[in-house]
Amino acid sequence: MVSILSKKIRQYQQYYWYLSILCLAVITGCAGPVKQPEWLTSQPASYPAKQYLVAVGEADNQALADNRALANLAKIFEVSIADISTDLVQSSVSGHGVNRKIKTEQQLSRSINTEVRQVLEGARITDRYKGANGLYHSLVVLKKSAVGRPLRRSILAADRETTNLIAFAKHQEATNPFLALATLDKAQQVQRQRASNNRKLHVLSGRGVNEKNSSADIEQMIRQLIADLRFEIDADTQEEFDLLSAALGGVGSQIADNAPYLVNLKLDKLPIKYRQNWYWQRGAVELTIYNDSGAIVKKRWPFKVSGQEPDLTEQRLYDHLTEHLPGYFYTLLTDTLSK
Repeated sequence: MVSILSKKIRQYQQYYWYLSILCLAVITGCAGPVKQPEWLTSQPASYPAKQYLVAVGEADNQALADNRALANLAKIFEVSIADISTDLVQSSVSGHGVNRKIKTEQQLSRSINTEVRQVLEGARITDRYKGANGLYHSLVVLKKSAVGRPLRRSILAADRETTNLIAFAKHQEATNPFLALATLDKAQQVQRQRASNNRKLHVLSGRGVNEKNSSADIEQMIRQLIADLRFEIDADTQEEFDLLSAALGGVGSQIADNAPYLVNLKLDKLPIKYRQNWYWQRGAVELTIYNDSGAIVKKRWPFKVSGQEPDLTEQRLYDHLTEHLPGYFYTLLTDTLSK
């Protein structure tokens, strides 16, 4: 009797197991394939464009898809910031030499990377999807207001700082023009950062904050103040005298007898050495500005040039100084605050 009952129980268990499998198959068949999310092809309704920036990443694994989504979101800002940065580089280096340009471009490149990382701190992955082709997709979302408010505060703070710096520079023009120049140069740096933040705000909200003092305005103030400066020139050789004269002319300063300031060029050149089929010349160039009380500011820059003949190496040094001295002199004029 017990064996018959056990046999019946096993039969019922098998029956219910087959029934469960059949129901699961029916349910799965009715459900069909997972529907492709709308965010793969358009702005998702749950994240309206007025309030959110979104980007999508695709890869053969989920982690890489997440990273690519974040990278695509970053590109929205990188392109925009690079546009304004290029304009600022071009406006800030005119007349001040290649050295100034390279330095500014490097600073802006680092700034772009830092600023984009800061913006992306508020981004988050909100959805993921695996397509029928086996590729993974990720949706990254950035709420505009979370980034826009601090950007706006930073822009307004930069405007206040710039206004104060310009006012201080104007107060120093007559008695300490080099401090005034350094202050204006700092104001221009503040405005470059401000312009970059304003461009990001424009990307987020469609509009920025009108500027009171543009970088171009400050550049014109710097140019005018440099043009008002008069220098005598001191150099050991006629060639160095000519190089320094050209550098002062390159930035727009005046050369005059009995001027209130004297600028000295000193070349410390090591002996030319022959190595690996090349003649190498190393050393440093030093610029110093004096007034009646003594040295005001001094700065040195190393150099290294080479040529296949000694005379060619000397010419390379001359070409190097011709190219870089205007930028060195501009840096000297605006370097007071860094001392």
